[in-house]
Amino acid sequence: MNLFLKVGRLRRVYTLQLIALSALLLMAHQAVSDRSQASKRNLPLPSRMAGVYEASNAALPQPGLNMSHGFFSLADRQILSKLRFFLSQCKQAGTVPLVSLEPFVEAPSTSSPRQLLSDMESGKYDDELIHIGQVLLKHPQPIILRFAHEMEVPSQYPWYYKNPADYTNLYRLVHRKLSAIAGEKLIWMWSPQGRQNANRYWPGNDVVDLIGLSIYASSAWNPGKQLESFATIYQQKEWLGSLFKRPIIAAEVGVSGTSKQQEAWIKEAINAYSKLNGLRGLVYFNAAQPVHVPIATGWENWQLQPPVRANLRLLLP
Repeated sequence: MNLFLKVGRLRRVYTLQLIALSALLLMAHQAVSDRSQASKRNLPLPSRMAGVYEASNAALPQPGLNMSHGFFSLADRQILSKLRFFLSQCKQAGTVPLVSLEPFVEAPSTSSPRQLLSDMESGKYDDELIHIGQVLLKHPQPIILRFAHEMEVPSQYPWYYKNPADYTNLYRLVHRKLSAIAGEKLIWMWSPQGRQNANRYWPGNDVVDLIGLSIYASSAWNPGKQLESFATIYQQKEWLGSLFKRPIIAAEVGVSGTSKQQEAWIKEAINAYSKLNGLRGLVYFNAAQPVHVPIATGWENWQLQPPVRANLRLLLP
């Protein structure tokens, strides 16, 4: 009889332990779920967006488009005046600003990834970030902030790290410093090139609102073959949006070739746009390939002739 009582007690204890463990697991799951939802806010953005980056950074009004894209380097001593001018042009044009903030802290060829992270952690660039945050805060409309893009491409930028944790630490550090100033004004974009290892550089559900992707096509990359279509390239990369459950903006889009080839490629992209999973916006990179970002096939010119560029207006209703 005592044996049966002992067995019964052990069962009750075991059952209670299981219940307690289940409760703890449920609480942990809820905490993770809450954190993943933290940045899944209702983004104050148009449901469909299209824009152009112009090499002049002037953000001049583009008829029929609703986004403007500018690149700004921390190494540029005129970054604040250029950023103010860019945002003023966006305000005048009524376009959503996409600000690509590049943490170059000296000449790109001499910057060290390790030194960059160390300097950021030590507060060496806090003054610059405070001033940038104050400029961003004064803009009357939400701003998409794209920090340290294409981070997974080896040796392309000084913010490439073999250890992804170093990059995520850098991203989260800048996110914390700028968000403390500009807060909800900023819509944060994590923007890899879209390689197979890109997910390793994910900085966290709580610090990303949008995913940006780079989509370029050149006949030099596939000699003797047709240009890969926008849809084909996008579908090779859109798994990141599905994995992290974030809307996607094709933050850099470019095609090189003859004007006829470019026009055909752009029209295909426009026709495919609404059929592509998760795609919310497209920004064309209307400039030549930057000299400090060389590519294996040599120099490329992504610029469109004005009549071809005018097709981008068809992306919007």
